[in-house]
Amino acid sequence: MVDTHCHILPGLDDGARSIEESVEMAKMAVNDGITDVIATPHTNQSFLDRG
Repeated sequence: MVDTHCHILPGLDDGARSIEESVEMAKMAVNDGITDVIATPHTNQSFLDRG
């Protein structure tokens, strides 16, 4: 199964707050039968200001 909308990247938008949380999310996904993840953070002003 492919998760086509996952906020697994740490420190972006409303997703994982840390790399540790990202790893935990990945483990949970595997346990739920997810085989592939498409990381899809929201683009917001905070993200745009980093460039």
